[in-house]
Amino acid sequence: LHTETRRRRETAEALAEIARLTSRTLDSQDTRQRIADNIRALLRGLTSALYRLDPETGELVLLAASGKVVPANGGKLVRAAGTGIVGLAVTERRAVVTRNMLDDPRILMGEEERARVAESPCRAGLAVPLLVQERVVGVLGVGRVAGDDFDADALHLAQAFADQSAGALENARLYEGQFNLLGALRTPQAAVRGL
Repeated sequence: LHTETRRRRETAEALAEIARLTSRTLDSQDTRQRIADNIRALLRGLTSALYRLDPETGELVLLAASGKVVPANGGKLVRAAGTGIVGLAVTERRAVVTRNMLDDPRILMGEEERARVAESPCRAGLAVPLLVQERVVGVLGVGRVAGDDFDADALHLAQAFADQSAGALENARLYEGQFNLLGALRTPQAAVRGL
């Protein structure tokens, strides 16, 4: 009973933090890292990763990671479209769970990634797409030791967390875009003043 109460409190606190980030924090790097750290802690993962979907290429670009994460693709922070458990979650537009990524025929991996996963104890995974107005903008993944399972509660929690995180990331992205636009407008204005 005490363990369940503590877990529910931790869950509520983590979701509340993401809600606060949605309304207050406009530092996108801080937001990204907090999302990765919180989901890993909540789901008792060894690792977690937060990716942004590049709408033009379909590639997943790593934004933040937590735990012992070794980037795929020879150290690059980009995943090819549709690869890995996170790519499958984006393709299917729904949460994906596996007890072992190496044994799951749904999960596509290149030889290099397969070798990397084979050397890691982290083979069980959960990935949830981040949706903003029915549009996939990214994906959140959590890894655990091979054979571990994510129960229905973990899946519901991950989905709720992904929903909150998508809003926080979108707000931070919009703010960053406006800030960059303002900077671009100030440069010509300063040049005109200097004449």
